[in-house]
Amino acid sequence: VTSVPFDHVSREQVKRLVRKLLDELPVPRDREILIKTYLEDQDKSAICQALGVDSAHYNRVLFRAKERFRELLTTALHSVV
Repeated sequence: VTSVPFDHVSREQVKRLVRKLLDELPVPRDREILIKTYLEDQDKSAICQALGVDSAHYNRVLFRAKERFRELLTTALHSVV
């Protein structure tokens, strides 16, 4: 049986970890795009306007932000285990 990440922690603990990791992102635009996209569920065009990027560039910025967040998350999970 494989364990699912976070299966042993509360939803509140996960929220705190996500917020902590977002705060640790070294690129402020990464934090902003992730929060606006996933936590605030803002429209892509509104995010593009707020960040000053076009639609095609949005996808690259979001991809890179998710990659950097994933790296922080992986490090955090390995330090807990």
